[in-house]
Order: sequence, then C-alpha cells, then structure tokens
Amino acid sequence: MALVTVGQIPENDYSSYDALLDSPHLYKSLNDDFSTPGLTLSDALSCTAPGQIMEYPTLQMTYPRDGVHAIEIQKDRYIMADFNRKFVHQIFKITHVQQELDQIIVSAEHIGATLNDSTVPGSIQFANATVQDVMNQVFNTMQPGRDFEFHSDVDKLSNVNIEKGQQAGAILINPDQEGDQAVNSIPGLFGGELEFDNFDIYHSKHAGKDSGIVIDYGKNMSAFNHDVSTENMWTGAVFTVTYTPGQAVAKADWSGWSGWSSDYSNVGVYAAGGSVSIFNSPVEGHQVIGTLTTGMKLHLGKVIHDGDFTPDGKFQINTVNGDDWYPIDPADGGGFVDARWISFDQSGSYMVNDVTGTLTVQAQDPNSDSGNGSRVSMSGSAVVAYKPGGSIHVYASPEIGPDHYRIPGWTVKNGTVIHYDMVERNQNGDMWYRIGPGQWLYGPHLSLKQEGAYQSYSNSGYGYIKKNAPLYHWDKKKHQMVTTTKTVTTGGKTKNHKSGSYWTSKHKKVTVHAHTGRATVDKTIVQGGVTYQHTKYGWIKSGSMDYSKNGSIKPKTSDQILQERLKDHSKVEIYATPDKNNALNWSIPSGTQITINSGHEAKGGDGKTYVEVTYAGKTGWLPEDNIDSDKSNLVSPDATDDGTDANPNVDATAHNEVVVTVGPLYADGFGTNPNIDKVCTVDVSANFKHDDQDLSGQQADGTFVATQADIDQVTDIGKNYLIEHRFGKPEIQDTISYQEMSALNADFTDLSLYDYVHVKFDKYHIDEKEQVTAAVWDCLAHHYQSITIGRLPEPWQHLLLQQAKDQTTSAVGTYTKRTQGWLNRFEDMMQSEASDRRAKENSMMEDLGMLQHDVTWIDDKGKEHKLKDVFLESRKEFESHFEQLDQDAGDIKSWIDQPGDGIIQAVPNWQSPQQLTAKSSNGGKMVFGANGLEFYDEKSQKLLTGMDSRGKLYADSIEGVKVNAMEIDALLMHGNLKSEDPNGSMKIYIGTQNPGSALNPWKSGRVIWVTSDNYSSMVSSGQIATTNGADVTRIHPSAITVADEDNQVLTQENFAAHAYRRIKSWVKLWIADWITVNGKRHTIWKGIDNGAYMGKLRDLPGQGRNDYRYTPGNNDDYGSDEGAEGDGTDLGQFATPSDIQISQQEIQSLQSSIAYLNNHISGLTPPDPSVGGSTVIGSSDKSEMLTYTEARNLGLPTGVELGTKDVGSDGNVYIYLIYTPTGNAHWFRT
Repeated sequence: MALVTVGQIPENDYSSYDALLDSPHLYKSLNDDFSTPGLTLSDALSCTAPGQIMEYPTLQMTYPRDGVHAIEIQKDRYIMADFNRKFVHQIFKITHVQQELDQIIVSAEHIGATLNDSTVPGSIQFANATVQDVMNQVFNTMQPGRDFEFHSDVDKLSNVNIEKGQQAGAILINPDQEGDQAVNSIPGLFGGELEFDNFDIYHSKHAGKDSGIVIDYGKNMSAFNHDVSTENMWTGAVFTVTYTPGQAVAKADWSGWSGWSSDYSNVGVYAAGGSVSIFNSPVEGHQVIGTLTTGMKLHLGKVIHDGDFTPDGKFQINTVNGDDWYPIDPADGGGFVDARWISFDQSGSYMVNDVTGTLTVQAQDPNSDSGNGSRVSMSGSAVVAYKPGGSIHVYASPEIGPDHYRIPGWTVKNGTVIHYDMVERNQNGDMWYRIGPGQWLYGPHLSLKQEGAYQSYSNSGYGYIKKNAPLYHWDKKKHQMVTTTKTVTTGGKTKNHKSGSYWTSKHKKVTVHAHTGRATVDKTIVQGGVTYQHTKYGWIKSGSMDYSKNGSIKPKTSDQILQERLKDHSKVEIYATPDKNNALNWSIPSGTQITINSGHEAKGGDGKTYVEVTYAGKTGWLPEDNIDSDKSNLVSPDATDDGTDANPNVDATAHNEVVVTVGPLYADGFGTNPNIDKVCTVDVSANFKHDDQDLSGQQADGTFVATQADIDQVTDIGKNYLIEHRFGKPEIQDTISYQEMSALNADFTDLSLYDYVHVKFDKYHIDEKEQVTAAVWDCLAHHYQSITIGRLPEPWQHLLLQQAKDQTTSAVGTYTKRTQGWLNRFEDMMQSEASDRRAKENSMMEDLGMLQHDVTWIDDKGKEHKLKDVFLESRKEFESHFEQLDQDAGDIKSWIDQPGDGIIQAVPNWQSPQQLTAKSSNGGKMVFGANGLEFYDEKSQKLLTGMDSRGKLYADSIEGVKVNAMEIDALLMHGNLKSEDPNGSMKIYIGTQNPGSALNPWKSGRVIWVTSDNYSSMVSSGQIATTNGADVTRIHPSAITVADEDNQVLTQENFAAHAYRRIKSWVKLWIADWITVNGKRHTIWKGIDNGAYMGKLRDLPGQGRNDYRYTPGNNDDYGSDEGAEGDGTDLGQFATPSDIQISQQEIQSLQSSIAYLNNHISGLTPPDPSVGGSTVIGSSDKSEMLTYTEARNLGLPTGVELGTKDVGSDGNVYIYLIYTPTGNAHWFRT
C-alpha cells in the first residue's frame, strides 16, 4: 500500500558511515529478505552509481565472467548498493546484462524507476490541488500497485490536468521552462526537488545544503582545464528597438479645444425636443459648458468627423459615439455640439463647404417651375384684377428679403392697365412684373387676358402680306389693337333718273387693307391670344402673312423670343445668405462668367445648394439651379482626383520608422576592462511599447526620432535583460575528478545531489553559489569518482514579461479602439450623462433599426407631416430590455467562470489531442473537437448546447442583441418585431410604437403596422384599418367605415340608428321626392343638399360638391330603387312615426309660419361686415336657442347668412340669428 506523508521530510542521520556496504549484494526478487546479505558480490571488478538531479539513480557494475555468482546475475533481479553516503543500501533493478569475453556488464535502475512500469489509467484533474492530492491519486489508481511512500514539504497549489494513460514514473519528472508553459509533472506543477530512498520518495523545497566548499579557479583548481565554459559568457550588450509611431489621439484635456480655429460660416438649427448639451470638446471625457434649446440658431464651423485631425495635424480626433461634431462660433458661446442634434433643413440654416473654380450664370424660364429667381426683359401690359373697388400695393423687390416691402403710399386700383418691362419668378414660385426701377407688382393680382392686357417684343422676319389683309393700329387709350378704318362717301354725284335729282350722299366706315407684297416684321404684340406683326405698312395679323414663299423668314414666337432674351436680356437674383428668404436684391446677368478662388458652397435649409459669388462689388449666394453645369467647373479642395482625402495630416501608417539604440550596458562588475568585456547587440523590440501620445520626438518636417521616454524604457529593458539572461555569469557545467577533489583539501564524500558549493572566478570578479547537478559514486571505494557542478535551477524571474505588462499601453490601442459589443456599448451609454447618453442610445437604436429618420406621412385631412425621428420602442423599454439582457449575460458569464468539477483534458493525450473535455458543475460535460463544440447532460446524454462543423447550432436558450437569419421557425415570440424587404419599401412592425403611420389604435396599446411608400395598414385586436394617406377605411367588430369615420357601411343592425340621425335628414333634404311611413306617403322634402347631415350613400354625379346633378322625381341617381312606391324609399319599419311623420296639415301650418316670418323679417337688412353697420338681426332668448350640437343633429347648416330660414329634421322651422349676449350666430326656434 502506497503512503503519502505531508508537511515535513523525515530527518535521517547521515553522520555514521558504518552502514556502507563493502560489496554489492544480489537478490532474486522483491520478495527476498533484503535485511539478509543475499548473494555478496565481493569479487565485482567495479561498481558505480551515477545520478543526476530530478532523475532516477542508476547503477553500472562490471563482474568477472568466471565470478562466483556470474550465473546468478540476470535481468529483472536486484542489486543492493550504496548511492552515496546519504542514501545507502539502495535497491536497483537489473535492466540489462551484457556478456563480454571476460566480464559481464550490468546496468540497473533504482527501484523508484519501477514506477515507470505502472500506468495511471484515468485522467487526474484538480483545481487548486496540492502535490499530496496528485500523488494520492497516482498511488491509488496506478496499475499494478506498488508500495511507495511519498513525502513532501511543498505547499504550492496548482490546477492539475494529467491526461489518462500516463506512467506513474513520468508524472514525477520535468522542470519549469522559460515562457511559463506549465508541464504536467510534479516538478512542473509544484516545483521542488526530488530524492529517492528505496521505496521512499522525498519532495523538498530545497533538498540540498550549503557544503561550504570553495572551488577557486586559478588557485585550487586549474584554470587551463576548466575555464573553457566562459567563452560564451557576455558581459554587456547594445540594445536596439525599431518601431513605427502610432497616431496620437486628441484627448479631452488637449489645450487646442478652447482656441479651435474654423470658418464659422454654417448656420444650423437645433430642431429636436427638449434641450441638448454643449461640450468643451467632442471626445470622451468632455465637460458640459452650455445648453441648446429648440429653435436656437448657431454659427457653426467646419464639421469634425470621427478620425479627423487637429488643425496642427498632430492628433487624431476620435469623437464621442463616432458622431460628427460641430464647433460653435465663439461669438455664440463656443464649444462643440453633436451633429445629430443639428438640422440644416430648417429655414435660415445652411451648411458651408469650400469650393474653387469657375462658373457661368444661367437664367431659367420664369414661366416654368425651374425659373425661380430668374428675371427676363419682356414688355407688355396687364390689367389689375384684384377685386372690385380694391387696389394692390407696389413692392420694391419681388424676392423675399429686406427689400421686399410695400412702397409707402403707392397702390394701383383694380382695372388699371399697367405696362411692364421685366418679369421675374421669385423663389416662392410667384410671378412678379416690373413697372419701373424698384417697382414690382404681384403677378397673381394681374390679368394677362382681360381687355387691355398684351405682350410686346421686338422681332424680325420676312413674309408676304396677303391680299385684302386688314390693317390694324394700336389704340393707346383703350390699350388694345383695333382695326384701321376710313370713312367713305357714297351718293351726291349721280342723279336719280326718276326724279331727276341727285342721290343723297352717305358716309360709312370701311376697313383699310394693308399693302400687298413682301414686308419686314420688326415688332410683335400678342393680345387676347391673337398675334399681330408690325411692318412698315402698319400692323397686321400674323395669319395675314404668307411665309411659304422663297426668302421668307417666319418671325419668332413669344417662347422663342423668351429663350433668346434668357441668354442676353435676363438676370439671376443672389442672396445675402444661402436662404431663399434672404434676397440681396442684386442680380447678375445671365451668361456672366465668375472665377472663384477660395469660395464656398452651401446646402440651404430650403434644400437648395448655393455658391458664394461676387459681382460688381456685391457678394452673395447664387442658387445652383442658375449655374450652367456645361460651362462651369467647381471643385472642392478637400477632394482629389482619385477620391481620397487630401487632408495634409499624416496618419499612423505614414509615419517613419524610428530606431532607438542604447548602450552598451554592462552587467554588474563589468564595463571597465576591454580585455575581458564581451558585448553583443540585442533587439528588444518585442518587449517595447511606445507611447503614441508623446509627440516630443516629432520634428518640424513631421518625421519622428526617439523620445527621452523611449530611451529610458529601452535602458530599463536592457538592464532587466542582463539580469534575466545572466550576462557576466559563466555557464558553469564543470566535472571535477576525484584527484582534483583531493587537491581541494575538502571532504567531498559528504556531498550529495542538490548540495551547494561556492565557485570563484577572480578573472571575472565572480563569486557564485553553484549546485551539484550530477555525481558518480564508487560503491567499492566509498567515494565519488566525480561530481558535476552547474548553475542553480533557473527561477525565471520573467522580468521582461512583467515589464511589458506594466509598460504604458499604446495610444492607438487605448484611445482609438471603439467600445465593442452591445453590452459594452450599453454600459458606456448608461454611464454617460446629458445629451451624450441620448446620442449613444440613439446610435444603438439606429444600428438595431429601432430609430428611423425623416419619416413622412399624410393625415386624414391630406396634410403631409414629416417626422425627424420615429422611435419604434420607447427609451424606457429599450433600456429595460437591455438591462435584462445584461443580467442574463452576466449570469451566463458567472456560470462559465466557475471552474467546474474537472480540469480540461486532452483526448487521447496532449501530444496529439483530438478532443478537449471537461466536467461542468451541474453534471454536464463539455466536448470540443474538430467536428464542433457540445455541452451535454452526462447522465442522460442529452444535448444542452451544441455547434457542429456542418453549421448547425442548438441551445436550450439563446440570449443576444442582434440576429441575422434567412429563415426563422418559432412557436412563441416575445417583444417587438420589425421586418422589411431588402429595399425597405415594405415594412411590418409588430408591437412597436407607431412607426410614423397616420393610423392609431383607439385606446393606445400595441398593434401590427404594415407600411409601404403609398399605403399604410394597421391590425389590432379590435380593428383593421388601411389608408392611402388621405382616406381611411376601418373594420370594427360592429361597424365598417369607408374614407372617413362618419361614412359607415349600412347593415341590418345599424340601419335604424342611421335612419334616425343621418338617413332621415339626407333623404328629406336631398334624394327622395317622398317617403312612405306605415303605408302613408308624405311629400315633404326639397331635393336640395343644404342641411343634409353627413351622408354619402350613393355615387351621384358631382357628389362632394354643392352641384349634385339630381332632379327630384328623376330616377337617374346611379343607384337602384329599394322596391318602394315611386322614387321614394319606405323607411316606416325602421323609423317611428313620431320621428319623421309629418302630415299634410302640418306642412300647411309650416308654410304659414314661413310666410309670417317672411312678412316680419323682409324689412330687416343684415349688417355689412365691410362697413361695420350697427343693424343686427339677433335675439337674447336663450330658451329658444339651439346649441351647435343640437343644430347639427337636426341637419341645419352652418355659415349661412343671418336671417336664413330652414326646416330641421324634426319638421320645425328655424331661423339663423345673432345671440346678442355673446355676439355668436345660432339657430333659434320660431
């Protein structure tokens, strides 16, 4: 039975040498009694016991071929001999017998080596195990078992993973090595030193003792024979490092933020809700210095992109959240603001970029939508057509801006014929006409078709005036073209043959005809759709000229003339800022070429692009629409031909290579004698880390040299290198013979492996402690034949590795690395403050598709709405979901971080592993191999989590943030869902907040939205709705509405309700000629639309306006009869007689009442609002006044003239009067 003892190595007294054996003894088996002499091999020729540290002792014996017991010396028998004076009577197993001519050579291993003949079938896995734990497992499980005892005073703990099938003896061997690669053996896992005393194995922290023996080379030991080991000893080194500097990063404490230089020519508007913060820099660690509120305008500098450089080109800027940031003009308070909060699509805002090159101004046709801002010289007349008796104002400029004001005291009356010489369409799309310098009239208030309006322009052409072509002339008084006539006299010169007297003369006007033949056209007037051409013979209609003959040239049309005038008689307005509402009232002739050396272009809040130009001393902004692209060449200085960034700042990849050289540095005691010193060059670049934030090595030309910090760091590395690699220390591996030991005047027989001796090298000023690493004991002479001394076991301080860990991390690695992983981003967001937190949260929601921008939708009134930000999930819900994910991920990580019940082992072994396996804490097991990774329940063998090489993944539960998949099959889904096609034209939202649809559930809650470019639908638990942006159709459990909420589909269930409120009014006032109630016919309605209460039950011609083409008594209503008498519909079964029955007598009574009211009211005159008269038709009797709701329910109209009389759906007559206490109009009972 093997035994393991703990704590202290048993003390043995090695001072008595009486127990030394005179001769080896031979035994046939381990069952022999080793306390008896056995077979004494006293005639052995030689017997030595070689040994080395951390190895099993061996024995070599030479025995005569004719020796007494030669025949008994066989393999697998045992020899007892002394190993040294410390370990006597040691048992060795014969492993090899070689018969020679006159002697036998015997090789044997210490009995401890028989542990190599026992295997440990299973693996040994422990976490934080002691050496006793391991050896207990070894001894208890090895096959076959052996009776060994293991003693140790080493208390180190280690994680153990010894693969199965190892030999027990191999588990005791192998030391540490440089690089900290642990070896799965006792020395490798726990350190210590091993000694073997038959069946006792001693594992000690320090097995040797200091012998006090001094070996002085050159004095008591011949230097000639033993100094050769110093030829590989270096005493110093020159240390070099080669590196390429990374890019320095601008941090929050960089001094340049406060004095940031920029052209603050952008104007932006904060258009989001609430407020956002202004910071003192755009990078992490910045501080809040101000606040923006909705609607504030700021002058902003050139945008700072993530990865841009500071103006001096030295520091890279890594902006917060990777967003663009704008510097704010110091005049506006200074600081920096996240660009995501700034809008440039608001009035008065614009974004400016640099531009150079040439451009040609080009006016557009003011008669087309593209002609905004263009003016052209065109003359003509127009008629003021505002309103009868009204007048219009004259403005100083047609463009919106400071000069767009009414000229005081100048108006033009309605009907006045005005003459204009220029036409302009301003940026709002309105036409204006110039009647003089700085005098403009609003085009929509002018008529170009009324009598007196015309258009005139110079023209040219040749044609032939047709025969009898009427001649025309311009009537300046009437401002119109009239036929030229002349008066001719007939009669008075001839006699009446019957009476003999002269005929009475008569005068009449006749049309003057133009001269026939070739004529030149020099002017054209267009009036009333008729074109007149002017020739030297006068005005004629264009149709009176023949242009088909040879040599004819048809005059140009007004459109052709306009196109010509656009080239040389037109101008383009420029603006004080890139804003259509800020005209400079300064125009540039079309065709003008302008050179821009260092100008700007800007994107205005109106969506247009403007270019800064200077003309005739005025600088303004020219719309891009008025630039001839074929004759212009504008280039942004920031762009190069190959599309790369021309920023002169140099990035990290372009920095020059820097070489740092330090030395020579010497080991202690060296560096003063060149005859002794040996120096080499060592490259320590792998251990060096340059601080990229240190720019002290950057030269004026942008190149880099080594900094003082670089030199200091390489010096420290060099000093540690000298220590770790034993510079100045000889590689002692010296074997001292017995004769040499005798000359040292020291008792070497008392030495044992691991003991220490002192070695001196006066030549190198060395005095070091060395260790006995090997020895050969002469079992017959009872002394050492030789001992070998060498350096102590290397403790490997690993100074270089530790220094590399402690060295300042590269700025590129520390400051430019973005926060990776969703949970890291979430934590970073939650720890941020002010608008930084909102920006980071918005960025996360954008990346996950939960925040959409610039969503446009149309409400049920047809009005378009544009939403800048649409959140599909509230911030509170988003944070709640992420907090749950964070907790779940933390739980998973905690579970994985638990060590489990076993250490990872390799199958079949660590030399050629095919699988890694380990046990988990919950009875599961991990298997990782070439085919995949799995976790399964070891008891049931059922899979818990698996990922195989075929691309399949299984897990009982998957936690995560973002999943990309082609197909998902699921039974149950929690949370919100958004799905869209690849081009984003069709989207489905489940459980999200409203994504910008005009549809909403009646009582909030979560629904399903389906949206496309033109349509939107919604499905909730209580309704289905769809809209095209203007009309909305809904299906409810009890109703269906089409186009609007009040237009319901009629069913048997709801017909009575509609008959009472809507159909009754609708039928009585519009469709039917009569209605039958309980078989009785009533003819009481008028067939008019006024007063009808909500009703669109049939598709009548003209429906939706007040000109329905329906004639009472006519069945042409695009619908079918409902089977009642005549054209009427019998509603008696749905409406009670008290609701709608009106007798003939009642009608007569009502007619009498109406006649009475006519007699009493006919003399009253409603007040004229324009005059402000005092006559008022009113009443103060509130008891007879109807509320607005009551009036609407009775089908009475709104907005009619005071004094209007009408019949309500209840059959009573009402009159529209002023309620005098409030001055509001109401219907009153009569």
